[in-house]
Amino acid sequence: MKTYTSTQSSPHPLFLILFSVAVAAACRPTADLGESTLFLFMFEDRQYEILGYNQIPDREGGINDIILRDSGEVTLWMRDWNQDGYVNSIIKGDISIGQANEIYLAGIRTALEAGKYQEREYERKFEYRDGYFTYEIITVVAEQSELVSDWYNIFVVNDLRNRVSISIRDLDQNGLLDDPLTPGEVKGYWQDFYTLSLQEGLMKRRIEFKEGRYTVNKRSERRRNRSTAMLLPSYE
Repeated sequence: MKTYTSTQSSPHPLFLILFSVAVAAACRPTADLGESTLFLFMFEDRQYEILGYNQIPDREGGINDIILRDSGEVTLWMRDWNQDGYVNSIIKGDISIGQANEIYLAGIRTALEAGKYQEREYERKFEYRDGYFTYEIITVVAEQSELVSDWYNIFVVNDLRNRVSISIRDLDQNGLLDDPLTPGEVKGYWQDFYTLSLQEGLMKRRIEFKEGRYTVNKRSERRRNRSTAMLLPSYE
């Protein structure tokens, strides 16, 4: 089986940065998100920071800020609104979303190698295994994001033999992989697998299709869900 990988795909889709020292409010661009953790990494001879706000009151997930400073002043400020491994917003600085995610991915990989990386478990996650592959569909709530809709899906493929993972987003939750950070060839290759994974989730009543959107049920809803499994529409 041919396996595609993408340089824009994060090693794991949902994560938080682990660090033992809390960052003082004066060192953070914003102090309204509560206590944060700090991880430093180098990219193209410049030191970047990942500030992880892992516990935010009245919010399902956390936030990661990626920061570049010059003489203490913040010159670049990027945000991952839900710790899913993707930059959604450029708060300060002149940089594209694609460039921002290249920097962010380098930081994630460095954190992974340093053992400062941990996947975040989300309530809306469906997973099943087929041979040497596991497939995951995760429904994420993206609050205040400028790039994606309020809800979207992440499709994760884990190659158990080669220990390779890829994640691709379905931004509209309509069953089509449309992640702008993933090459078209990669999206085209994995589309059928995503469709089959959605069908599997529908049959097991772990995913529901409503108003044109595929949503993974929360764990607390799975036993109560008695919706009828639905066939996926075909995309020519």
